[in-house]
Amino acid sequence: AIRQAYEGLMERNQDYPGPFLIHRPNSETPHDAVSEGVGYGLLLALSQDDQNRFNKLLEGAEQTMWNGVCYDWRVDQTGQKTGTGAATDAEQDIAFSLIKAYEKPGWEHRPFYRERASVILQNLWERGVDQGALRPGYYWGGSYLVNPGYFAPAWYKEFARFDPSREQLFATVLNKAHVPDVDGYYKYGQS
Repeated sequence: AIRQAYEGLMERNQDYPGPFLIHRPNSETPHDAVSEGVGYGLLLALSQDDQNRFNKLLEGAEQTMWNGVCYDWRVDQTGQKTGTGAATDAEQDIAFSLIKAYEKPGWEHRPFYRERASVILQNLWERGVDQGALRPGYYWGGSYLVNPGYFAPAWYKEFARFDPSREQLFATVLNKAHVPDVDGYYKYGQS
């Protein structure tokens, strides 16, 4: 079932006008692409041992979304940016995928994977964490407002293994307790 879903997703998007990205046909701005889709696509390509499509998706994101610090979160169907700044959930999925791709047996171990993962993690923890709290984006949220859907706790141990110098930062984010807020978001308190 995963293989079938993956093939359908990739086939639907490979001949799309503009750069190879995971387009959203029924979004609020039809046929746009978001950085979360890049993260999901890379994770799926990794799970299907498909380095060719992994690289095509990564190249599409590099051409249209990369701004030197992060992947801007949205582009239209032609690849023009319509949403700037990082979505931290996407940054985490992309970094995790790059780390795993770099380490994957049988794949050409491109130094770029490791280098880009390092840049993403550095900027994620400099811009995406506020007083130990993970922001949903570089330009919104923080210790006063978070969204638990942006957390990727399973990835944090891998990030700490990949970059031991930041291990304490990952632990700090993991050790925060969540208290529901009236808006469906969460406020942080010390655990």
